[in-house]
Amino acid sequence: MAPRGPPYTGRVTDGPVDDDLEPALAATAVESSGTLLGVGDAAPRRAIVGRSSEGLAPGTTLGRFVIERKVGAGGMGEVYAAHDPNLDRRVAIKVLRSIRSGPDAAARLLREAQALAKLSHPNVVTIHEVGEADGHVFLAMQFVEGTTLGEHLSANRRSWDEVVRLYVLAGRGLAAAHGAGLIHRDFKPANVLIDRQGRVAVTDFGVARAADDPTGESGVFAASSVHTTGGGNALSTDMTQAGAVIGTPAFMAPEQHEGRRATAASDQFGFCVSLWQGLFAAHPFVPAGHGEVTSPLEYLTLICEGPLSAPPAGHAVPRRIVRAVTRGLARTPSDRWPSMEALLAELEPRSHYRTAVIASTGVATIGIAAAVWLAVRGTGDRGPTCASQGRDRVATAWSAPRRQAIVDGFAATDRPFASAAATNALAALDQYATRWEALATDACAASAAPLAAARHQCLDRALVGLRAVVDVFGDHPRGELVDSVATIVSNLPSLAECSDESSLAAVGAPRPDQATAVAELQARLSAARARADAGLHRDLDATLVALIADADAVGWAPLRAQARLARGELQLSRLEDGAAVLHEAAVIATEHHLDRDAISAWSSLGFSAAVAMQPDAAAAYAEVGEAMARAVGDPAIQTRVRIRAGRAFSRMRKFGPAESVCRKLFDELRAQPNADWRDINGARDCLIETLVPAAHWDDVEKLATEAIAERVTRYGSEHPSIADYERTLGLVSQRRGDAAEARAHFERARDIRTRLFAPDHVRIGESMADLADYEPDLKVRQAMLERAVMIVAASDSPLRNILERNIQSALADLAADRKDYPAMRRHFDRAMELARMNGDRSIDVAVTLVGYGQYLSPIDMEGGAAKLREAISILAELKSPRVITARAALAMLLSRAGRVAEALPVLEETVGAATPANTDPFNLALMKWSLARALVSTGGDKARARAIALEARAGFADLGPVGTDQNKVIDAWLRKHR
Repeated sequence: MAPRGPPYTGRVTDGPVDDDLEPALAATAVESSGTLLGVGDAAPRRAIVGRSSEGLAPGTTLGRFVIERKVGAGGMGEVYAAHDPNLDRRVAIKVLRSIRSGPDAAARLLREAQALAKLSHPNVVTIHEVGEADGHVFLAMQFVEGTTLGEHLSANRRSWDEVVRLYVLAGRGLAAAHGAGLIHRDFKPANVLIDRQGRVAVTDFGVARAADDPTGESGVFAASSVHTTGGGNALSTDMTQAGAVIGTPAFMAPEQHEGRRATAASDQFGFCVSLWQGLFAAHPFVPAGHGEVTSPLEYLTLICEGPLSAPPAGHAVPRRIVRAVTRGLARTPSDRWPSMEALLAELEPRSHYRTAVIASTGVATIGIAAAVWLAVRGTGDRGPTCASQGRDRVATAWSAPRRQAIVDGFAATDRPFASAAATNALAALDQYATRWEALATDACAASAAPLAAARHQCLDRALVGLRAVVDVFGDHPRGELVDSVATIVSNLPSLAECSDESSLAAVGAPRPDQATAVAELQARLSAARARADAGLHRDLDATLVALIADADAVGWAPLRAQARLARGELQLSRLEDGAAVLHEAAVIATEHHLDRDAISAWSSLGFSAAVAMQPDAAAAYAEVGEAMARAVGDPAIQTRVRIRAGRAFSRMRKFGPAESVCRKLFDELRAQPNADWRDINGARDCLIETLVPAAHWDDVEKLATEAIAERVTRYGSEHPSIADYERTLGLVSQRRGDAAEARAHFERARDIRTRLFAPDHVRIGESMADLADYEPDLKVRQAMLERAVMIVAASDSPLRNILERNIQSALADLAADRKDYPAMRRHFDRAMELARMNGDRSIDVAVTLVGYGQYLSPIDMEGGAAKLREAISILAELKSPRVITARAALAMLLSRAGRVAEALPVLEETVGAATPANTDPFNLALMKWSLARALVSTGGDKARARAIALEARAGFADLGPVGTDQNKVIDAWLRKHR
């Protein structure tokens, strides 16, 4: 099935205008900016063939093996006791009934064989042979005379230490699998065997996969794939059927329930669920008195959202064992034990305990009041030198213990790139501290010079900001702080201000009675900005509101402006209206000649106006910011102002000026040998943001690929920004009609995100929605979208509204496909509700109306047309090029209703205004094709109609596979109308 484009888009079922044309083929949606649905073949659904339930009779030979009796059955086949005459031993034979039962089943059996063949461990069932005979694929393995571990523990109550001993043995087998690069994915008591001699062995690796296999999936949202048994490595292929649950729901980790990639940490979770049941005879996430759990969905809810049950009162299990198992049951994989070996080491019996004496060094911390005193005090002739004072003062914020705290704190996040991020953070903070020390030394030596007090105070505020950021980094930091370290460090208080006499004269110094409060508020503001830069927005707005009130109470103008600026930029990043508080910041900063703060505030106001599609206001604010930046003369400030201007042009759909600004800046920065890589990256992102909606896919691909290469060099391959660029490449491939490549990019983005973020992170929801487009099973697709919308709607992300709106539109699409029109209306009404949060005449409202109108038209022609006309009115008012798409949608809706004469002038106007620069290429070709048919249908100029149809054909041909089916229809029409 060809993918839908990112939602916002509506659909036109482009039916024939003239009576003799073949009926329209299945519709396919594309493009992100108000796209029309074109014509194309739907991909065939994969058939899922049932397996025969017949067994093999005793005495049947399978290769050289003689079947004795059936001993069990599972989802993938039967298990038999058999005799191996060559070696005169009993073996267990796992049989797939017939190869015709489906290549997935056969390949899954081969997967089990290859997984076990990699292992030679006393706690793993031994494989002897895999083969095929008489239409059967089979696996011959060690026959274990005994029972499962679950049955063994149920038969007789065991002491806690015996339960732990048995599970430790099983855990060694699981650890051996991990050591061989394998993930079991279905560890449970029924998959552990214990023989008559008490030997414990893990079995049933039929769902195992290689740990480094990027395609391995699990859970209810796994994608389907079909494989053959011939050649290749079956272990490296994904055996998941569409909609199948790989694993047993009661023992599956949250990431498996939510359709994410299983890892060794997922096996650890299943192991700990099993061990908890063995110790306490209860499931750890099923509350006492809950009753029987009857569905996988119920387990999903309990495991992913419910509390961990407390052990029963009066149990004898030591606290260290409970703590160890509880850690293995953490919902977030990174919070579990780093490996099975680490967990087993904690579970192992201890003959004695060693008492460790930890010596800690006390680091004196200079309080805020003391720091202020140090900043302004003079030096006596016999006191410390200025250089030593600078060193001592900077050490209160930046020292060896604080460096180590950052290294340890970053490592504790388990981010794969934590070490690289720490290295970059230390280098940047070293540079900042060194520069601060040099400025402080100079200020000390010139303590009698004019503005000395203001200079000392400026440096003191910078030192407080440095200390606050270092504290945020070193005090058990969230992973998002590690992800955003470059941005956070780049936003430390400006040191240039502390050596700029005009800035010092304007800012001045707080009065002595203000100094302590100013320092305390500066620390709070720096910590809040670090959280904002990392996207940790929860409760942050309330923090900044309180900070503004406190700053007003103190009355120092720079802090009043900066607190407002921080809140306004937070609101802007959350796609909320921050214009009022930004204007307050701009006015305060301008009145008090706080040039740098004023530049930031006016530039942010300009961008806010651009988002609100207020071009005159955007231009006015931007002009003020740019003029002030030129006057200040700081290249870094000028770069940021230009980036903001380019992005503002993009938001107003002025792609030509946007590209010009961003490309020029990008080229200039790359030509500078000492340009800051963060500035280069900002200019590149500005250019990408401009080129994507303009459909300049080749340029976007090149820039995104460059960005990925840079991130890999700097941070390794797991940084979350790499996932963002992979998603951009997915959109590029999607627009080119390469569904396989698009899906591969979206999956890579998803895989990175699932290794970094919690299951309820907004980026997980975004990736789930992206991949839903490629799920052929409509029920599974709907489940993915419903899960995605739950994640997104519950998030505190600035992306929340736009993503939920997109997903609601996608759910409306699915509802329309199954003709559930009440559900379709419900989803579109919610999308409209979200769109109207930015104003009733916003671009979001118009684009949502385009989709709503097209989907509504089959059941309410006039209602659908009314929504399209409203969209056209809004888009024309906003001078948006998307009005072309809306007009085309209305024209084709009228054509489909037989009102071709009414549609023709709309099509003529639309095609006349459309160009490759302002219209998606697919839409442009589709409009021309519709105009050609409308001309013929209304008795117009046939020669002109053929010429326009040929132009449409050339446009579709340029699109590659996505245009092939369109051109089959056009070719038939051209033969008809020679």
